[in-house]
Amino acid sequence: LIYNALGSVFVLAAPAFATSNSFAHMAVLTASTTWTVPGGVTRIRLRGVGGGGGSAAFVGGMADMPGCGGGAGYFEGIYAVTPGTAYAVTIGAGGAGGTTLGGSTGGTTSFGALATATGGAGGNNGSNPAGGAGGIASGGQINVQGGDGTDGLYINGYTSSTNIQSGPGVGGNTPLGNGARSGVSNAIPGRGYGGGAGAPYDAGSTTVAGASGAPGAIILEY
Repeated sequence: LIYNALGSVFVLAAPAFATSNSFAHMAVLTASTTWTVPGGVTRIRLRGVGGGGGSAAFVGGMADMPGCGGGAGYFEGIYAVTPGTAYAVTIGAGGAGGTTLGGSTGGTTSFGALATATGGAGGNNGSNPAGGAGGIASGGQINVQGGDGTDGLYINGYTSSTNIQSGPGVGGNTPLGNGARSGVSNAIPGRGYGGGAGAPYDAGSTTVAGASGAPGAIILEY
């Protein structure tokens, strides 16, 4: 608030951040491309995530419940740029779900050399059914590791008569997407951007493939 000399009349002053960090345009980049800085633009804001990790398969008759995929890394920052400069934009794909083995790691997202976010790792199955680790990021003023996927379950001493019932796990989260829950006899893909996939469980003698992690993205403001 700014008062006059009498202290009775005032105007509302705009906070400094309302103008210093405002941007006129926003684009959500979901495919790899080249972006050239338009004329008159000297600052950009980036928020980006890699691809989420895929979940492992449930193999019928095996003694394990598979792990879920990890969430991708996330970066955020404001960068000085020069009009006419071209930046190679890479958007990481979601990691594929395993068909009989573990899921795949999600792809890396990057904006030139300014910032990079790696994908979440895929979930595992077998005797070490760990969930996928979260991806990491670098180059941002804020860099956040993605959430880890939930571990699965391994039964030592399993026989065909063993009754395995396991509660659902979840894929790892990111600031731009959520990990999916596990599903009974059904794997669920990661959600939003960069979320890890949920794994299938309790499918008995049926083999069920894992699901894919959510793809990466960059939110660009200029």
